[in-house]
This record gives sequence, C-alpha cells and structure tokens, in this order.
Amino acid sequence: MNINKMLKDAQLMQSKLEKMQDEMANKSYDIAKNGLKISANGSKKILSIDIDEDLLDDREMLQDLLLVSMNDLFNNIDEDSASKMAQVTGGASIPGLF
Repeated sequence: MNINKMLKDAQLMQSKLEKMQDEMANKSYDIAKNGLKISANGSKKILSIDIDEDLLDDREMLQDLLLVSMNDLFNNIDEDSASKMAQVTGGASIPGLF
C-alpha cells in the first residue's frame, strides 16, 4: 500500500470534514410545536425561541414543551450531522469525531 496515497486521502478527508463542520455551524435548524418555535445552528447554539402568548399561562406545560422541543431539535441536528459524516467518511466510523 502506498503511504503517500494514504496521507493524501487522509488530508482530503480532513479537508472535507472541516468544510462539513463549517457548513453545519452555519446551518439553521428549526422546530415548531404547539405554539413554540426554536431555532439553533449546527453547533447546537440556540438562535431564537418564539413562545405563543397562550403558553405563558401554564408554566409547567411550557417547561415540558421546551424540554421536548429542544431535545427533538438537537436529535435532528445529530441525525443530520451523522448523515453528512457518513457521506464524507464513506460510512467508516472514526472514533472521536462527533
């Protein structure tokens, strides 16, 4: 096996991974449920939360809705990240990445 080709392939994969990470960080993900809308980027930084006024009367329901919605949003980001990672790595699992 040619070591130079392996190094070149590894550098290409690293470049693709860095590009994917930048794209994910700049991508916006949204979820809307029952009068609640949350936006985050691919780095899981919350960008905005919009709460319907009707939800403000029931604190416990709002807390539950926030919890479920944020977990669903982060799961969506993780699934998108895993899908993009599989495209870059050809499905190979690389320990320590994401």
